[in-house]
Amino acid sequence: MTLVASVKALATVMICMILSVSVESWVVVVVAHLTHTDPVVCLRQLKRSIKTRIQFNNPRRGGINICIFMISVTYPGEGYMQRWQTRITTDVVLLYMDERAALEQISKTLSEAGDDAAVVSLDSTSLVITTDMLHETTDFPDGITRYTAGWRAVGASLSDIAAMGGQATAAVAVYGAPGFDPDELDAFIAGAIDVCEAVGARYVGGDLDTTSELTIATTALGTVDYPSYRHGAQVGDCVCVTGSLGRTVAGLKAFDAGDMGYGNELFQFTPRVTTGAALAEHTTAMMDSSDGLARSVHQLASASEVGMSLHRDAIPTHSAVKEYVDDVSTRQELTTTVGEDFELVLTLPPTELTDARETA
Repeated sequence: MTLVASVKALATVMICMILSVSVESWVVVVVAHLTHTDPVVCLRQLKRSIKTRIQFNNPRRGGINICIFMISVTYPGEGYMQRWQTRITTDVVLLYMDERAALEQISKTLSEAGDDAAVVSLDSTSLVITTDMLHETTDFPDGITRYTAGWRAVGASLSDIAAMGGQATAAVAVYGAPGFDPDELDAFIAGAIDVCEAVGARYVGGDLDTTSELTIATTALGTVDYPSYRHGAQVGDCVCVTGSLGRTVAGLKAFDAGDMGYGNELFQFTPRVTTGAALAEHTTAMMDSSDGLARSVHQLASASEVGMSLHRDAIPTHSAVKEYVDDVSTRQELTTTVGEDFELVLTLPPTELTDARETA
């Protein structure tokens, strides 16, 4: 590999690494002056320069974070100083938005986007439909069974139906894996069937694909009489949550501790479909807690254009968290920031609180 190619390759890798740990999109500017003729030494100098001289800015263009990278490198070659400069429009184009900005862009075109599921009005009823994708690297820890993967993947979409106040009808899934093991496939389908039956729905099939890692895309549909959206919360409303929080973080701790059976048990949550449907006529806004309590409350507040505050001591913590985390403040942090508990986070007027509790 030539020096120029090596510099470009390393710079691109470094930028991707930086981007992968950023919660926002950045403008990255790298300036390096390479003084050695040895390509290896030059690359070390570039690496050091990227680490020490990178400058971050976060401009917004119409509410969308766009990454623009400029690399300017000067290096010696053939008896004179050569310069390579690119805005990575000639070699590699990297235009990234964070997930929130991407959703904002989509919602400008699709008015139905932005909630846990889309509501489609039909002649006599309203259809609610949602889709999700889960990956082995990010969603399925070591030790999880295919049964649990099927339960959890389909359950995630059923939870979106619950967040809209809908009654789940059916679900399908695309099962992708490096290869198809008969026992694993049967276990996956069994988990998908069982989680559907737990909420009165049916698992009716899907598709298969060969992928580099376990990847599951699920779609669930149902009907809804009183759709509950993320917007609608009013000043003075109560902020409520179903069940308790921290089930997933306890499951992760269980897997890390080698308690595979307990970890799988904790990961097999029951979607709050019945509860969501019962609460819908009382709520002013609702969503599920797949992104964690803190972010969910922020999303509800942002969509409703109000502020929200929580009483830390009132946040219900799953009993399993206490088995793995002794420190109270750490437990509170984990239960509010770690997502995928799939509880419902909702707002309702104080006058509805008693009736909502009895209904749910």
